[in-house]
Amino acid sequence: AYEISTRDWSSDVCSSDLITALRRADSRFAAADSLLSSILKHAPISIQAKDRDLRIVWANERFGVAAGRSPQELTGKTLRDLALPPEAIERTEAVDRSILNNGGTVEYTERWIIDGQRRHILTIKAPMSDPEGQRTHVVTFGVDVSAERRLLDEIESTRALLQSVLDVVPVSITLKGQDLRFRLVN
Repeated sequence: AYEISTRDWSSDVCSSDLITALRRADSRFAAADSLLSSILKHAPISIQAKDRDLRIVWANERFGVAAGRSPQELTGKTLRDLALPPEAIERTEAVDRSILNNGGTVEYTERWIIDGQRRHILTIKAPMSDPEGQRTHVVTFGVDVSAERRLLDEIESTRALLQSVLDVVPVSITLKGQDLRFRLVN
């Protein structure tokens, strides 16, 4: 008396395939997460994120250098904890609150003293949202544009010097562009 099994074994095979696929996906996700973490950690720009209470929840190495602390020391801190000038704290907190409340991206240039040197930092702030679309964090990116700023200052200084020479030279000088329009007349 033989008994014929009516069990459907395909679900077991499917489960095994599903587990294998999930393990592969988890492995790929871990690799992608590790790569992204490394990119953010070593990016040549400063990056930090603050929660709705304006506490730093994440910062990369570059931001830590600018703030004079390690990223781990910055976690949980507010700007008030970092002993910044009160006007800088108020201005930054107002921008951060506006982004959290109203959304949008804000971009501006600030002057900071970093490692004893005056730096011009292009600051870009944007909101981060949860899956429901609620703004939960402000992410700040800072790019040192000091070299570009020095070049612009040098160009302006040279332009002013040229204009002062043109103002006193006893001859008429004109400069036309390729479109034959006057660009400079003394």
